[in-house]
Amino acid sequence: MTTRLFLLTVGLSGLIACTGAPAEPEPTEDNCELCDGLDNDADGAIDEGLPDSDEDGVCDGLDDEECDGIDNDGDAEIDEGQSDVDEDGLCDGLDTEECDGIDNNGDGLIDEGLGDSDGDGVCDEIDSEECDCVDNDGDGTIDEDCKWNLTMMMTADDYYQVYVDGVLLGDNTGWSTTETWSQSLTTTGVHHIAVKAEDVGGAVAGFLASVSLNSVVISQTGDGSWMGSATDPGTGWETSTAGLTAEVSAMGCDPGRWNGRPVDLIATGAEWVWQDNCGDVAKYGENWWVLEFEVCESVPAEEICDGEDNDGDGRVDEDFTDTDGDGTADCMDTEECGDCVDNDGDGTVDEDCKYELGVLAAADDSVTAYLDGTKLGDTSGWSDVGNWVQSITGGTHHLAFAAKDNSGVVTGFISAVYIDGDVAFVTGEGSFLATATTPATGWETSTAGMVPDTEATKCLSRWSSGVTAITGAGATWVWEGDCANPKANPNNWYVLEFQACPGVDGDKKE
Repeated sequence: MTTRLFLLTVGLSGLIACTGAPAEPEPTEDNCELCDGLDNDADGAIDEGLPDSDEDGVCDGLDDEECDGIDNDGDAEIDEGQSDVDEDGLCDGLDTEECDGIDNNGDGLIDEGLGDSDGDGVCDEIDSEECDCVDNDGDGTIDEDCKWNLTMMMTADDYYQVYVDGVLLGDNTGWSTTETWSQSLTTTGVHHIAVKAEDVGGAVAGFLASVSLNSVVISQTGDGSWMGSATDPGTGWETSTAGLTAEVSAMGCDPGRWNGRPVDLIATGAEWVWQDNCGDVAKYGENWWVLEFEVCESVPAEEICDGEDNDGDGRVDEDFTDTDGDGTADCMDTEECGDCVDNDGDGTVDEDCKYELGVLAAADDSVTAYLDGTKLGDTSGWSDVGNWVQSITGGTHHLAFAAKDNSGVVTGFISAVYIDGDVAFVTGEGSFLATATTPATGWETSTAGMVPDTEATKCLSRWSSGVTAITGAGATWVWEGDCANPKANPNNWYVLEFQACPGVDGDKKE
């Protein structure tokens, strides 16, 4: 048999390697090996001798390109067709995240794992510095190129000089008017405001000031932040608190001297201070004052409603609504049961609180009672007292009663309402609203068109005695109708709209 050698065309296709002509259908040792995942030449090996660029055991013609930096399929291209979100030529699986605002590695996240000093989701290298007392760009410097506006409202009795960080800004005379000084601070760290106050008569050197940083108050005389001396503290005092002591309220020594002026500065909450001996005013005609504060320790953030003093002014959640006036802003307040106040400002009183509602009612001759539109029950005969007990939550409720006189004459009605065992409402006091004409559908939960109840005894003495269980609570019989024509209104309707709040004085009947 003549053996024919077939050239291995690796450079062209990489699909055939054989020493004999292909035979079909059964493979023999003379068959050519093809890149098809089969043992074409029956030698026990598959696709042997064929190009396998990545040496993974799969010949190039059958191999798939993977994101591995290798030419898997032998087409002289690497990682072609693989995902490359940032289009840098490196497939996502091999790419690494860079600080460029792009999802370099295709994991759906941007710049993850990179330095982000301020935790704002922007990596340091592309972040920009903000004036927020944080190193936003991670360069080790806080708030470079920022400015803080320092505003000082001041006056003194009678004359003063003011310094910022040892530099004299100016002076002013006249204790009854306010002078406002402004200065830009461009560095973080410790700063000093210094004031020398002098009474031109040599007696009492009073001082009054309110200091704001970025429009938020950081210090006021009287709040303990200023340090003072009644004797000359010596050279360099303008930038030091050495040897100074806490401020003293001038009002404790001479409460009438400054007479609440100047009004605009007093209105900020500042108090006159005076570093002296109350018993010897003539010796202390000069006072020296220093306020030491630190930018980016004392620079206030914006106040948010979170129960914290965010802006560092000594107040918590100021300017946020406090409906019940208890000093806790609505956003942080919790509803209290039994105080009949909307503590958290959500428009509902005592929500989620539970109370026991007790209802006593009778009518001449019968009454049907409802609570919030749901029927409670009926009575028959004016001495038949309906007694209903229900559990209710806080908020607005409606008790409604349809009273009827069976003989078509006078429809008397009497009721007492208890909350948690205490009398809360009774007929005859005006809290029940009533009508003698048939009300519209839905009347059981509405007081539209109704007027306060009228004591029946003003028209006639029909009910001079009554059901003691109800009258004992302070209730009186009521009747809506024309005294001169008792047969004209044999039906009466009553509605009591109330809040379940038994803990409020005045809501209980004694």
